[in-house]
Amino acid sequence: MAKRNTLLLARLMGKTGIVVERLEPSIAETLVIRVVELVQTGEFIEMLLSWLIAAVDRKVALSAGCRNAISECLAWVCSNVEQGKVRLDEVQLSEANRVFNMLHTGLNPVH
Repeated sequence: MAKRNTLLLARLMGKTGIVVERLEPSIAETLVIRVVELVQTGEFIEMLLSWLIAAVDRKVALSAGCRNAISECLAWVCSNVEQGKVRLDEVQLSEANRVFNMLHTGLNPVH
């Protein structure tokens, strides 16, 4: 059942496009945490990374804990790309590094 729910969520996210900034803050936060969990399974990474990057770039109101989870997730992705465990194109890897650095250096403050 969980696998089916994950697939349905990924399909819905793919069809709607990135709309994280239009969601209520509590729903956006719950979704972002779920996306972080899914990224670390290695499934749908390309699409899911786009949602995480957009959540930061579009300055979605997220808690410090949620932003930290995104940062840790991006570090995991970049590390796994370097180890050859995850494949990303150069643009996505560059974006993941950019957003990680932005979060890590505090250039994108919590709203």
